[in-house]
Amino acid sequence: MSINNKSHKITGSLFLLYFAISMACYFILAAVFQFPDILRVDGTTRFNLFQANQSIIVPTYYFWSLTGFLQILMSTMLYSLIERKDALSLTAMVMGILSGVFQLIGFIRWVVFIPLLSSAYQTGEISAELTFFFEEIANGYLGMSLGEHMGNLFLAFWIFLASLSLYRSTVVHKSLARMGGIIGLLFMVFSFESLGAIFSPLTIITVPLWGVVYIWLIFLAISFFRYKKGKEAKPLHWGIWLGGFIFWLCNVIPAFL
Repeated sequence: MSINNKSHKITGSLFLLYFAISMACYFILAAVFQFPDILRVDGTTRFNLFQANQSIIVPTYYFWSLTGFLQILMSTMLYSLIERKDALSLTAMVMGILSGVFQLIGFIRWVVFIPLLSSAYQTGEISAELTFFFEEIANGYLGMSLGEHMGNLFLAFWIFLASLSLYRSTVVHKSLARMGGIIGLLFMVFSFESLGAIFSPLTIITVPLWGVVYIWLIFLAISFFRYKKGKEAKPLHWGIWLGGFIFWLCNVIPAFL
């Protein structure tokens, strides 16, 4: 196996690992922490539920924070696979790296800051009023503004710009590049959902849109594993598209029941 093919397989493995960790952590937090709805309730309710399930929530968020590092690796590895190293592909990589940094900041608050706040609250070092005030500040600033809004916005730019670069390359079929371009544009709009106000209605597309993002990442991974140097990428088999659609329905339908 050539070094070139190894790079494609490593990149595909990173994409799959990102998907696996994200999905596992999502389902665990949905079960014990009412995620993602818990992020939109009052700070008192959220903090009390965190304290009740802290032993599960903290390690789960720790593993989810690792996807920030994976996002950085995915962005740099994808850049190395694209034949044309130009301003477009370089900008895409930078956007992906920034997304990973902001994702890490958003997730890590549940691993470092909130547990410290919980411990201080239990020992009586700070009052309940200050506890809930600081929790809301952490959730609103570190979580919603940086982790979600900025993290998702740069993720959207990465998806869109990387798709433009992929469209001009032979790494994946152009159908996946077009799919990514559409996802990137939709995700740019969705990234403002965490700011609330007039963007609050966008909450309804959270699960459907993230589901499409994960399917796109899986499709890219499959394409990377199938890559053969010197040969143009072939479109994915219809069975793979059908499987992706079924997976999407299995995740979206329960979210609306």
